[in-house]
Amino acid sequence: MKLLCFALTLCALPAFAQLAPKPGTPDAEPRVYLSGKDLADMLASADAAAETGAAPGLKTLLLSGPFWNKLEYHKELPKGRPIQYRSNVNDAELILVLEGAGTIFFGGKLVNPVASGSDSFVSGAVDGGTAYKLVKGDMILIPEGAPHAITEVNGKFALMSLHLPHPAQAAAAAPAAGNTPAPGR
Repeated sequence: MKLLCFALTLCALPAFAQLAPKPGTPDAEPRVYLSGKDLADMLASADAAAETGAAPGLKTLLLSGPFWNKLEYHKELPKGRPIQYRSNVNDAELILVLEGAGTIFFGGKLVNPVASGSDSFVSGAVDGGTAYKLVKGDMILIPEGAPHAITEVNGKFALMSLHLPHPAQAAAAAPAAGNTPAPGR
């Protein structure tokens, strides 16, 4: 729990996988606080959705200016499913495993990358890199520009992913002085 609190406080520091959520979407309104109970409720909801066969997917947890983090919930990957590697040009990603176990691969170089949005690239192959088997409580930092993908899920894999924009990107997207979002629930 101390690691989670530490990771969440990094949202205030000026300093993966998907593009930042667009304001106005239901789970992307500015929020700088999330209680442990709220997080537990989100995990329970994702568990329930997975039990019904639905894809629990992603849920924005905190959002302020260019800083955002999300809950990523993954079920076992279907056999033979092609892996898509992603490289985020402008942000690093700090990942904390909340529940379950799985493997995250990162590093190397994308083979024949294709642009995916304005600041990321995807590919079905990567040259080089390392696989990391992760369990509850483990943390991993994916540097900006590093190809990465979840390549294995053992049952379920619930992650908190904190996006850390490149300082130039953070400065450009920083809210005007005095324009700090009110705490939301």
